[in-house]
Amino acid sequence: MSSHRVTGSAPGPLDLLEESIRLLRSNPTALGVYLVGTLPFVVSLLYFLADMSRSAFAADHCALGSIGLGWVFLWMKAAHGVFSAMLLERVRNEAPKPWTSQRLLRIGLVQAALQPWGLIVLPAPLFGGILPFIADNEPLLSVSLGLVGVGLGLTMGWSYAFFQGVSVVADRCDGVARVAASDAWRQACLWPIQNHSGLGLLGLFGMFVYLNASIAILTIPAVLKLLLGVESDFTLSPQSVFNTTFFSTALALAWLTLDPIAKAYYVLRTFRGESMTTGADLRAQLRLLEKGRGIILLMMLLCLYAPASIAAAEADPPTESVLNAPIPTSAVLRESQATANPMDQALDNVLSRRTYTWREPRDRPSADVNQPQDWLKRLIKQMEQSLQGSLQRIGRAFYQFIDWLILRRLKPTGGGNTSLFDWTAGLDVVLYGLLAAGVAVLGYQAYRVWRRRETTPVLEAALTTTVPDLRDEQITADQLPEDGWIRLAQELTGRGELRLALRAFYLASLASLAHRELVTLEKHKSNRDYLREFERRARAFPGLQGAFHSVVATVDRTWYGTHEVTPTNFAEFDENVRTLLTHKP
Repeated sequence: MSSHRVTGSAPGPLDLLEESIRLLRSNPTALGVYLVGTLPFVVSLLYFLADMSRSAFAADHCALGSIGLGWVFLWMKAAHGVFSAMLLERVRNEAPKPWTSQRLLRIGLVQAALQPWGLIVLPAPLFGGILPFIADNEPLLSVSLGLVGVGLGLTMGWSYAFFQGVSVVADRCDGVARVAASDAWRQACLWPIQNHSGLGLLGLFGMFVYLNASIAILTIPAVLKLLLGVESDFTLSPQSVFNTTFFSTALALAWLTLDPIAKAYYVLRTFRGESMTTGADLRAQLRLLEKGRGIILLMMLLCLYAPASIAAAEADPPTESVLNAPIPTSAVLRESQATANPMDQALDNVLSRRTYTWREPRDRPSADVNQPQDWLKRLIKQMEQSLQGSLQRIGRAFYQFIDWLILRRLKPTGGGNTSLFDWTAGLDVVLYGLLAAGVAVLGYQAYRVWRRRETTPVLEAALTTTVPDLRDEQITADQLPEDGWIRLAQELTGRGELRLALRAFYLASLASLAHRELVTLEKHKSNRDYLREFERRARAFPGLQGAFHSVVATVDRTWYGTHEVTPTNFAEFDENVRTLLTHKP
């Protein structure tokens, strides 16, 4: 077969991708095998990267961790071989072969011999693009390395197809890596335009999957905090999310989504390529027909029997009296036995046995109107008639109401308007509905205002009677209003307790800033967190930023530090607090 013919009959990459997704959806067992083999490697790799980049004892267990990661990698590649073999059996419509230990061992040996080279060949274009910048002092070396990187990048499509093809053919080469490599390379060189076009579509799809995975990782903690109030490191410090662990996790999720589709794509590509010389696709169609040959034979028999039945029916049409006359079951059986062939007679004899005739409907006796009925039957019949009449009256009343409300407005009024649809029909019903909804909303708002008016004096009385303990580190600024903290601070200042008064003034400033939505009060926030939040929200007021910065610094030195509260620094602190309280941005 010529190469021109093979190239011209290449299936479209988009069609192959759609067929790959359908193949995965129709074979969940193979997808489960893929996940069982791949998830341990992905989790181990993420842990290994995080441990090697952050642990202080990374050098002590780097070698042991690398060996363990290598074994998990081989386990994953063996599972990929099983996954591809199951998909290929499904595409060929073959009966699944038993998974023996010898078969699994052959797949594992081929994958272990060839797949580790992919860890060197596939990232080679990336290293080839980085090395020229490292050797910038040597122009000749830099240019040479750049050309090497470009060459490796141009062969990226064939290299990726080769290593994916190894997983597809690993089951049929009897554990010989050389045979698997030759077969996989032959399939990788087939239809290069289709191969690179499919890789481009997969890469474009992978970019969107990576963005979606990143957005999901950023969104889920925020949603949990919003709905359930669950705090995490992501919500406490959003800027700390963007690190190597975040990007590697998003990349791992994108790869887990994309890699099964890529493997199914190359399974179909290998199957189509082999079909050009072996006719495997025709044999798959024949196997599919063999599975449904019983249905096909039944349809052929029906097609042969139908013309004779139609001709007999047209030749002797039955009269109306014959059609309406009741025919007993026994007569039907006798007539069928007399006219049918021996096979039909044998079937009728079997069906007339007591084992099957008990399922036939019994003959209903004719009702005798003159037969007397007892009082219970008459009472039940009267109740049924009364209930049926009541339901009919309710239905008529409901229909009349609907007719009055809507249907009569849809009828033409005879004023010359022959339009089939009147846009003003039912307009008053819509207006009435909107008016009722507006009244309900206003009533609900009035109820909320009334409840707030009723509960506010109770809350104020509770707040005035309960004085928080300023020595307790668990108190927050929302336990008293701004005026309550100021009154408490003035009382403490009059008694000479400047340290407690300073803390009360600081809580008053936080309550005031929270009321103006310049900070958000949270129990877990520190003074430094409030300061960063205030600086971010009050950028247009540099004077306020300086005052609040001075207030926070004084609180840190005197309340949490060892500095003493003197009248001088207390007066300066009081002035900064009054600046925060009186300035209304």
